[in-house]
Amino acid sequence: MFVIQNNYNQAAKFNTLKQSLWIDFHKYTDVRYDNKNERLIFSSEVDSASYQLNMKEIISERDTFNLQIAKKTLFFNGNPVNQGNVDAIKIELTKEFQSKTLFVFKTNDATVFMN
Repeated sequence: MFVIQNNYNQAAKFNTLKQSLWIDFHKYTDVRYDNKNERLIFSSEVDSASYQLNMKEIISERDTFNLQIAKKTLFFNGNPVNQGNVDAIKIELTKEFQSKTLFVFKTNDATVFMN
């Protein structure tokens, strides 16, 4: 029974993270990654949000997701990037979290290329 509950809790955390990232990728016009601080920063003219992407957990301003990251890849215009503008993220979890993969993206508008 404990194993079933643990698997359910992990799946709930994963789904909540996926939903949270999806909402923020589509809510904010500017998405950047700061490699030095491992921070994904969302901003618009009105508001901002950020995620700290540690290998042992992901911390947002609203939640802490205790999910261990095996690998994270950030993209801009289909190319992997380590810093700067981002329009997609792929997060692969460890085997402890069933090696689940999360991929979230957004469509860029003209303002991204003008700045």
